[in-house]
Amino acid sequence: KLIPIIPVIFYHGLKKWEMLSFVNYFECIDETLSEFVPRINYLLTDCSQYSDEQIKNNVFQSYITRIAILTMKDVFDEEKIMQKLVDIVNLFVLYLKEEKGLRYFEAVLRYILSSINKEKRDKVFKKINEISFEGGNPVMTIAEEIFKEGEEKGIEKGKIEGKIEGKVEAARNMLSKGYSVEAIIDITGLTQEEIKKLL
Repeated sequence: KLIPIIPVIFYHGLKKWEMLSFVNYFECIDETLSEFVPRINYLLTDCSQYSDEQIKNNVFQSYITRIAILTMKDVFDEEKIMQKLVDIVNLFVLYLKEEKGLRYFEAVLRYILSSINKEKRDKVFKKINEISFEGGNPVMTIAEEIFKEGEEKGIEKGKIEGKIEGKVEAARNMLSKGYSVEAIIDITGLTQEEIKKLL
């Protein structure tokens, strides 16, 4: 028994989606191959056509869908995503009664943080900290873990970069004193290409 498959496009890009026939989305396809592309219709969900109030209140039934669309709608606009952060977290409060809600929050928070610059991440942390929760703040606990993880990665990255800079500086000094490239490779562990850049 065959089950029908209904294609759905979920769009949250910056430009307006242009609704075309399915075959027209395949660029540089010749007539011979185009006959094998299915002529089908699809359902389009374009986040930009909904206001924030519609998303939060009456268009989508599940909290998880509301959170996802509210987040993705403006994820490319740092100012807007910062402004609606409280709304997103407040929707999570209704969904956090289940354990999977916390895991989903972590995924959404990581998604938001990946879309904004480093300076604004501290503002995200402060905004979440300002929201009050009954029986503690599990959201804040997750946010703290993510920020701590980010700081640790930053420290580790700084250590690695510091070690590399130290090796490069040592190689410069050795070159100025007439050491051979082979000797510098042996002592510093830098590659021949890296040393050649210093010449």
